[in-house]
Amino acid sequence: MGRPKTIFVDRRKLLRAIAEEIVQAVAAVDREISKLGFSTRELDTKRNHALWPTQDLSGWAGRELSPSERIRFQEAVRKLEHEGLIRRQNRYITLTEAGWAKAGAEPPPMNEGIRK
Repeated sequence: MGRPKTIFVDRRKLLRAIAEEIVQAVAAVDREISKLGFSTRELDTKRNHALWPTQDLSGWAGRELSPSERIRFQEAVRKLEHEGLIRRQNRYITLTEAGWAKAGAEPPPMNEGIRK
């Protein structure tokens, strides 16, 4: 039997993938808002959900994960949370201010001032 494969998860890359997903989702909702010229309660809710995406390990990895890889990715998410770079609520996840800085990305603006 061969040597077991070592699974390494680049937490910084994972953090950037989460940030990129949030930025793209919020930008898509903002495009809808700009097409209408105003925001609705439904679009505000959709935008808030975009700020807290569902935890999607395979999506952030860019491929399907084996069960052992999934466990390592879950551990990486917990380490990021312990380091104060992300916040989790049930199955939802978002970056903290420190997380945005570490990812090297600009957080999308909050909903204040969008509604006309």
